Amino acid sequence: MKVLFDTQIFDWQISGGISRYFIEVLSRLDKDRDMEVIFRCRHSYNTYIQDTRWLAKKPVLKNLQFKGKLSALKIINQQLNRPYGNRLLKKGVPDIFHPTYYDPYFLKNLVAHHL
Repeated sequence: MKVLFDTQIFDWQISGGISRYFIEVLSRLDKDRDMEVIFRCRHSYNTYIQDTRWLAKKPVLKNLQFKGKLSALKIINQQLNRPYGNRLLKKGVPDIFHPTYYDPYFLKNLVAHHL
């Protein structure tokens, strides 16, 4: 079974309960031989994902401090991370799709595939 997780919470949260929870879920599901976990962040400042295989690149701007940095990083993260999951959803790759937060950006991709 193929399970795709999106990166929403890792785009928005630097640390906290929800992202910590999802790293634990991903890690446990990844050990199941009958399960293929599909998850990849190209860019994230989230504390819990930094030392995992799921982060493709180390973040840029990490040591810079400026007003509005967090807002800018959220936008950068979304722009870099969402296309991968959207492409897989459009192709119908996963058996299960699990969003990690509330933004329903993915609905058009789910609906387009299942009509």
